[in-house]
Formats: sequence, structure tokens, C-alpha cells
Amino acid sequence: MRVLNVEDYPIKHQEIKTALNRLGITDITLAECENSAIISVLESIENNNPYELIITDMQFPLFDNGRPDDDAGMTFLAELKEHNIDIPVIVCSSFRLDIPNVLGCVHYSRNTDLWEEFRKLIASIELIGVSGRDNR
Repeated sequence: MRVLNVEDYPIKHQEIKTALNRLGITDITLAECENSAIISVLESIENNNPYELIITDMQFPLFDNGRPDDDAGMTFLAELKEHNIDIPVIVCSSFRLDIPNVLGCVHYSRNTDLWEEFRKLIASIELIGVSGRDNR
């Protein structure tokens, strides 16, 4: 499974990566800003090697070396929709969120078992056959 992680905080990215590795997922690309995230998604589709899952925070810079933007996650989700991109999205945020039209929202904290939360959500992808389909 190919995963794009949109995250600007290195420690959180490492914890997400560790949890995914425990699930046997090692093909993980990091995007630290909204602009590089949407470019990565579009290029992966153009190259016929689309991501099968996106894990995104909701607050990160819009551009490289920018300041974190509170609306960057919603901007990213809106761009995915504008481009008719149908890749499952897990929101992993330190804020408790309920965002429609995503696979799930994981509240990130030191007490969260990311492995368990991701395991349940990724299992739901596999049950509906998303991970084996040809997205483009």
C-alpha cells in the first residue's frame, strides 16, 4: 500500500510511520506543506502509481518554508475534491475533529494507539476493496 502523509511535525510523522510499519506498510511519502501534497498526489496519478491512502494533519504550511495555516487541511481536501481524486483519507490531528467525506478522523495524542486506530481504518478499506483497485 502506498501512503502519503501530509505532516509538518517530524515527531508526529515518525510516530505515524512507525505505526504504519507495524502494519507492514513501508511505502510512505512525506509532504510537509499543502502545495507539495497536492503535487505529489497529481504526479502519482499521472505516473499511474497513485497513492492508496492519504493521512493528513489539518494544520501545516501552504507552501515550503511557510508558517502553519489553520485552513491548510481543508484547502487540501477541497483540492482533492476539485480534481475528482478518490483516495481514502485519514485525518490525524491533535484536535478532535469530525470531518465528512473522509475515511476517518484519529485524535492524535500521546495516549492514542496510532497502530490500533490505523489498523481498524485500513481494514475497512480492504473490506470494500479499495486497496486492490486500479484508481486511474
